[in-house]
This record gives sequence, structure tokens and C-alpha cells, in this order.
Amino acid sequence: MPAQQAECAARLWLSEQQGFDLGRAVARALRDEGAAPSPRLESEPFTATVLLPSGWEGEGGTAAAAAAWRAALVLRALAAQPVAIRKAGGIAVRDTRRLAKAAGADEADTRLWLDLAVNAGLAAPRDDEPAPASRGRRNLKAPKASARLLPSDRYDAWAAAPAAGKLLPLLAAWAALPAVLTHWPDPDETPVALISPQDEDAVTLRTGVLRALAVLPDGHGLTANARGCTELLSLAAWFQPALCAHLAADATGELTGLDGVLDRMAATLAEAALLGMVAHGALTPAGRALCQLLEAGAAHHYPAVPGAGADPSAPGSEGLGEDLALRPALAKAVTTLRQELYAALPEPSANARFQSYLTATVTGAPAPALADLLSAVGDVESEGHAVVWRITAPSIRRALDAGWSADELLERLTAASERDAPLPQPLAYTIKDTARTHGQLKVVRSACCIRSDDTALIAEVAQSRGLARLRLRRIAPTVLISTAPPEETLTALRTAGYAPTQEAETGTTLLDRAPTDRAPSLVPTLDHAHAAYGEPGRGAPASACLLAATLTAAG
Repeated sequence: MPAQQAECAARLWLSEQQGFDLGRAVARALRDEGAAPSPRLESEPFTATVLLPSGWEGEGGTAAAAAAWRAALVLRALAAQPVAIRKAGGIAVRDTRRLAKAAGADEADTRLWLDLAVNAGLAAPRDDEPAPASRGRRNLKAPKASARLLPSDRYDAWAAAPAAGKLLPLLAAWAALPAVLTHWPDPDETPVALISPQDEDAVTLRTGVLRALAVLPDGHGLTANARGCTELLSLAAWFQPALCAHLAADATGELTGLDGVLDRMAATLAEAALLGMVAHGALTPAGRALCQLLEAGAAHHYPAVPGAGADPSAPGSEGLGEDLALRPALAKAVTTLRQELYAALPEPSANARFQSYLTATVTGAPAPALADLLSAVGDVESEGHAVVWRITAPSIRRALDAGWSADELLERLTAASERDAPLPQPLAYTIKDTARTHGQLKVVRSACCIRSDDTALIAEVAQSRGLARLRLRRIAPTVLISTAPPEETLTALRTAGYAPTQEAETGTTLLDRAPTDRAPSLVPTLDHAHAAYGEPGRGAPASACLLAATLTAAG
């Protein structure tokens, strides 16, 4: 073909993006000596591999169980004390640190759990009532309502589910989310939780990495060095050609990444390992199932998340929801992922081993009811293959403040004891002794009075220098008046080492219970109109199901 004809043919394929799309005849004419193309139909094999140790899949299951447990602790802390959302967006660093401290989690991981929970529909922002506007002409603008992040209406069912059921919606959200949550490119900018996911290449990179790891030879993992990363990126680009725009060759001809893609890939691998999808540089069975979910097109439905709305306590293919009923490929992928999670994560433990030095140890993941009981009466001290709670007098008082009685605590803890062993004597004595002194001081709710039948104790409290800010005044041998509100008075007395309880005006003991505010989930269904594509045209059906119904009704 003459060069002029080739040029004319090439111009016919000029795209809207001002790029040329050569036809087959043009390409053959421009190729040296008319050589035929030799497309590569199979990926290049990995060379930077290492033999996997025995039991590596079990380590992945342990990591997955730990992820479910840690996410549950973060959301439990959020349920106990919701956090405010900044006007500029995101959650303040101090609030994230508070949640991390309450959950015993790393701050970066806490941000990850919060973002995944929001995208999985387990937490959602809710606007509070705005403060009333002051009267006057100068105040023309109504005050804006503040917003808080609360557990959603899906949270309670999720919190009572086994570990596999807890992890399923978080994994589904992680797979479809257009962001690498733990990668913060600007070192001068403070990372915050509740970001707006805007990384168009995140899902492409995540899919390419998982698909590349899926072709590793059996019994081998990727080496954790620069060569392994380069090979992984190259193979990920073979599976996802859109990543080729982020590849380049250095001065020696070695392949390297552009635009920080290697850092984002490292963060993606770290997140996958944290979630138990990757262990020792190889995909776990659950990781392969998650890869299949991405290949089934789960990310195309974002902000809807296939699998996030499934019943967290249901097994197999049950309780997947109406969204997946008409999408067999997605339903099969979600079912496979759920089955692999149940196979990888051990059955939760319903018993604990109590020891004389006031600890309770649960091997593996604790059942939700056992975790609630032990968290009510103790504090998590360590985690790993087992979870250890430390039970102390202050933690017992916390349980008594929440309405537990000593007899109820002893009964429930004895029932949970491993092999029906009796509780150690020091533990039983500590519970009884703490309950004996608990409630000797009564804080009456009337802004506010302190009373006790023990006149010597009242005299001691009245003279305490640590309580001077309460401005206590003795109005009777057994009654003190405080100038502080009941909550502040209770806190001051407990800080000073006393164990008061709060009474209503009728004499009824009031319990310190955590708030149970819930916000509606904002994750749309798969049939919902996607905000990413704009609002549907006027009169046009907003989803495929509505279009089908409209056409059927029209005959």
C-alpha cells in the first residue's frame, strides 16, 4: 500500500481524543518487512518467587479473623461515642485517635475500618438538629446543622454475626472502592478518615494485582523485594492494560513505575494482607474468591456494593438480597467468597479460660455474646492467636454502672468458663468486693445532691481537696450538695477513687448505658441510579429494572 493511501486510511480512524487507531492493513504496511504480529496469549511466568511455608493459608485465616475482630472493636467504640464530621469533610484526628485507643488499634488501620464501614453501609453520617438562630436583623443566615458519624441501621445485625459474616461486606466494599485508603500521597497533608474516593485507577490496580497473584505457581509466593514488585506490576499491566500508562523503563532498560504507582501497589498489597487475602506473597483461597468477585464486575456498580447488603449471619447462598437475585454471576461470586471465608475462619469460641491473676483468655475469635460479656467486665490486653482480657476493679465497676449485678456477673462468667471450671477465687473475690463498695455513695439527680448512710464517708468526701471544684456543702449528716451537674459529679467522685451510683428523683438507680443512635445506610442498591453518571433524564427510567417494567407495561 503506498504511503499516501496509508495516510488517508489512518486519518479515517482519527478518534475524538486526537489519537490514531490504525486499521489492520495500515499496521501491516508500516510493520518492518510485513512481519505478522505475534500476540502473547498467556502471561509471562513469575521468576521472583519463594516457596511457601507450611500452614501459610492458616496464617491468612488468622489475619482475616483479626481484621473482623478489630473492625468490630472500632465500630463498637463508634457506637458508644459517635464522632463529629468536620465542616471541611472527614473526621478530626483527635476523634480518630480516641477510637483507635478505645479499640486498641493502629490509627491508620482505624481510618481504614471507618472508611470501609461507611462504604459497606455499616456506618453513615447524620445531620443533627441545627441550633436555634438568635433574633435580630444581623443574623440573616440560619445556623448550619452539624453532622456526626453513627453506626447504621445494619450495624446491630452485623455486630451479632460470626467473623466471616462481619468480614464479607468489608471485603466487598474494599474490592469496589475507587481508592487506596492507606496511601496518602502528600506527606505534608494530615491523613483523615471519611475521604471521598476519587482514584480512578485504584480498582484497576487492585484487580490487576489480584489477577497476577492468582497465576503464581502452586506452593510459591512473591518475593518481597524490588524485583518481585517490578514483576508484579508488569504482570498486573498485562491483565489490566490501562496500567501500561503508569509504566516506563529506566536508564538500564529495567521496567519501573510512574506517578507513584509502586507506592500505591505496595499499599494495596498491605491492605490485602491485613484483610487476610494475601499471605506470604500469595493469594489465599478467600483472596482468589475476591478476585473472582472483581472479575464478575462488582466494581462497575459502585457506589452500590454487591454483597454488602447480604444477611451477615446467613450461610452459603442464603440471604443475598433482592439485588443479586437477578444477577447470577455476582451472586455466585459473593456466595463463593462467603463460603471461603467460613472455611478459612474458625468457629468462634464460646468459652474462656479464667486465671487467678484476673485474666480471661479466648483462643481464636470470641463469639459475639462472649466478647460483649468480657468487654463489659474487662479490657482487652493483647490479641493474636488468642484474645486476653484484663479484669480489674475499675472495669468491674464499669459493668456494675451499666446495670450488671455481682451475682449476674458471677453466673455468666462461670457459664462461659472453659471445661465448666469454677472461677478462680481471686476473681470471684474481686467481683464481690467491688460490688460490696459499689453504690455506697448516691448521686441524686437534682443538680445535684450526694447522700450516703455512712456519715463518716460523707464527712470524708466533704473534706476531700480533690473535690474542691464541686463546692460541696453538707446540708445534713448524710447529704451533700454539689454545684456541678450529676454527670460531672459522678466523674469527679470516680476520679477521686470512690464508687458512686446515680439515683433518680424517685430513688431508682439510673444505669450508665451507651447511646443507641443509628443512622440510615446510604449505600444504594444495585438498581439505584448511580450518582457517578448523573441524574437520569426527565421521564427516563432510573434503572434497568424500571426500564424492563416500563416496556412490559407498554406491551
